[in-house]
Amino acid sequence: MGQDTVKAFVYSNGLQTKGNDLVASQDGGYLVVGSSLNAQNNSSDAYVLKLNSNFQKQYSYTYGSPLTDVLKAVVEQPSGDFIMAGYTSENLNNGFDIYLLSLNSQGQFLWQKNYGGSGWDFAEDLTLLNDGSMIVSGSKTDVDGFEKPYLLKVNALGDSLTDRLLEINTAKVYSGVQTQDSNLVFCISSDVQTDSSSIYIHKCDQNFSPIWTKQLRGPKKDVAYDIIEASSGNLFLSGSSNSHSTRSDLDIIIYSLSAQGDSLFSNVYATSYDTTVIDDLEDQGTALIELDNTDILSLGYTNTYGFGDQLIAFSRMQQNGNYSTQTPSPLLNYRIDRLIRDNQKIIGVGSSALQSNGPSSVLIIAADTISNNMFYAQQEFADTAVVSVGKIKQETVVVYPTFFTDRLTLKGLNAQDEVLVCDLNAKPVKVVRKADLLWFDQQVAKGAYIVTVKRGQSTWSYRVVKL
Repeated sequence: MGQDTVKAFVYSNGLQTKGNDLVASQDGGYLVVGSSLNAQNNSSDAYVLKLNSNFQKQYSYTYGSPLTDVLKAVVEQPSGDFIMAGYTSENLNNGFDIYLLSLNSQGQFLWQKNYGGSGWDFAEDLTLLNDGSMIVSGSKTDVDGFEKPYLLKVNALGDSLTDRLLEINTAKVYSGVQTQDSNLVFCISSDVQTDSSSIYIHKCDQNFSPIWTKQLRGPKKDVAYDIIEASSGNLFLSGSSNSHSTRSDLDIIIYSLSAQGDSLFSNVYATSYDTTVIDDLEDQGTALIELDNTDILSLGYTNTYGFGDQLIAFSRMQQNGNYSTQTPSPLLNYRIDRLIRDNQKIIGVGSSALQSNGPSSVLIIAADTISNNMFYAQQEFADTAVVSVGKIKQETVVVYPTFFTDRLTLKGLNAQDEVLVCDLNAKPVKVVRKADLLWFDQQVAKGAYIVTVKRGQSTWSYRVVKL
């Protein structure tokens, strides 16, 4: 790969597919996780894509219940096993649950676990600790219905070790990192859907005992999506803000803090390209890494440079805050969500064609360096062989047909199994169960329904359509 070349690899299966995170694997390749549209039930499936060292596809799978399943983060254990974190709405009556999935180095299923209660629980990031345990970070709704930052520690088999709900209302953890002193630091953003939001930086030990919490708050909207600890020990965050301006549109911002969480400086990018006729265009810094020369590189996306179209945004600065590089890419309707360093290469993962009429695709970029005058080489890889695995729980109940008029057959149903049928608003509907047949009342309207079968600790859900 040339010194001044950024290669872009696009993987498309013809559906709405997104890349959210990737990890460099021990075999020299990469494992990508995200989500893919399930065309059969118009929901989202968890998506896994394995690439070799040349970014050629080795395998891809989707894992999905009849409802929503998304993977947001991935790590590789020293054993070579992959652990992935995200969320699922598989348990219809309990909102969303945190979802962990484990595959071996060959992509074979090992285990999966859900974590959650009666509310909405989401995983946004996964941090691998030195002892092989992992920190799942995201959000959880409390008993009053407020979304709050949530931390969950699990071992290599996904067993829960400890957890903590942080008392910051309407907020979630977007990213976390283990620091040089073996503690943990997380970036938290609140009220990201409103015009007034704050950034919190929370440091704690590995058992979640708090060390300090700092707040970055401007007069308007401030959001951080990624945090890193540099070799200097200082912390850097990347996100977006409009607190520096009288305008409402968001610009990329990079914050620097000391190891104790004291604010050092912040740099705003893209404001020089704003004009009075281009307003309310959003630019976001979504990912950070430290380069070999200790410069800080932020990637994300910009709509300002593209005059309403989305382009990849590269922002680079020295650790003292001096401006270095600000480069929009010519790749239209692309965005980057995570960055990693793999030996001497800069690797990013995201999505393409998010605003075009076509389906989105997984995007990988790879470069040796990022400078002002980059040459971009794009390659397309069709991903037509996605294997739909489904949620693997040794299912012994089969519900058919998917499209029916008055009754369903539940093959493999046991007498003690509980069966519940709800509409898509989680409202139960009247059915009569006779042996392995499920008869629907004549008053039940045509449309989509969720059939849930409970057997002990196992729960299976199926989406069916009454004609």
